[in-house]
Amino acid sequence: MLKGLGDYVNILVIVSIIASILMTIAPKGSSKAIIGVVSGAAIIFILLKPLASFSKLDFNTLIGQFSAEMTDGKNNFTQSDLLKELIADKTSAYILAKARALGLDCKVVVTVGGENVPTPQTVDITGEIAPNESAQRELAAFLSFDCGIPEENQRFIWKK
Repeated sequence: MLKGLGDYVNILVIVSIIASILMTIAPKGSSKAIIGVVSGAAIIFILLKPLASFSKLDFNTLIGQFSAEMTDGKNNFTQSDLLKELIADKTSAYILAKARALGLDCKVVVTVGGENVPTPQTVDITGEIAPNESAQRELAAFLSFDCGIPEENQRFIWKK
């Protein structure tokens, strides 16, 4: 499937380059206009040609092939796994921004769970130096109210 797409793009690029060269070397006047119209029509024809032979069955087949390629070998992820990973990354970045605003130098790891609706479940915040108590309380309140992570699922691990 991807090889066919690559061939299609190569043909489109080659025709576009040839059309560009012809437009550059063509003398001014009606011949340049004719070359422009013909080359534009050729490019449009190439762009639309796959759509003319495309049917709903072809589309479903392509989607099936793409899904099979994505679940082969290393790419064995489901949409739910990808969504959970995205939510964990974005939530970690959001929490880290708040921690930095409070003057904390730390690392944030969020775990996401939930079957139907993935939500942040736990957070581990680790750092070298423990912050003052008010900063940690403010961060804990932020995690509870803004991120929906209850205090019992928040772990603060400070080395000093």
